[in-house]
Amino acid sequence: MLAALFGVSFVFFAAGSYILSSLKRARVDSLVVNTLASLPAWDCGLCGQDDCKSFARVLAAGPVDSRCIPGGAPVERRLTAVLGRAPYRKKNGKARAVVACAGDERAVRPTFEYAGYRDCAAAAGLYGGPRACGSGCLGYGNCVPACPNDAIAVRNGLAEIRPDLCDGCGSCVAACPTGVIRMLPRRDAWYVACSSTAPGKVKEDSCAASCTACGACERRSAGSEFSLKNNLAVASYNATGNWAAIAEDCPTRVIRTLGAEKKDAGSFGTRGGGL
Repeated sequence: MLAALFGVSFVFFAAGSYILSSLKRARVDSLVVNTLASLPAWDCGLCGQDDCKSFARVLAAGPVDSRCIPGGAPVERRLTAVLGRAPYRKKNGKARAVVACAGDERAVRPTFEYAGYRDCAAAAGLYGGPRACGSGCLGYGNCVPACPNDAIAVRNGLAEIRPDLCDGCGSCVAACPTGVIRMLPRRDAWYVACSSTAPGKVKEDSCAASCTACGACERRSAGSEFSLKNNLAVASYNATGNWAAIAEDCPTRVIRTLGAEKKDAGSFGTRGGGL
């Protein structure tokens, strides 16, 4: 009698476990399907997975480090709605991205008329791009869809990043073919909005908003805030000093700090470290 009762109980337990497992598996499969439907289905591999289906499975399992770069903010919003949570882990909350270039289309001398596909990587592949400075921002906005927070816009042919919307994920860095987007380690860091290591005279003839390696910042750097390396001013992350006063003396106004790109350098009140 007891053996029969035990056998029946075991059968009911096994059946219940199978049913619950099937329901759970069905929910997971449904979540993967809905997640996959939210992705662009390009199978580009930029997320680090072989295809979008593999990425959908990873996303369904929990927040991930990589992002869907081609999808940008619209895809992230769809994924958030489907998953019921943020699809990506928030990375360095202190770091922010900046564009280490001040040369918009009014400042940089054009070298030829570019009639190709309006894509930064495509333009860079054609003699380094249509601008006299091949180290600067090309202005076609590959970084814009890469940002999941709509923090980037292109104005006058130059990418601009809103620090209040940037969460430091770094997706824009990977999307930039010229490498002018950098990560600053904290909100009060100063940086030089120029990336060219060409001789000063060459940069002066190519771009009116470049670091010409004049050395004014280095001479004012009592605490080694700035130094010249490869014809480019470099800010020291560990130094502390009157950064605003040093930036005031920059003749081309390329010494900047986060969120103050639109202001005169002398109006900056931050005294934190730079990069």
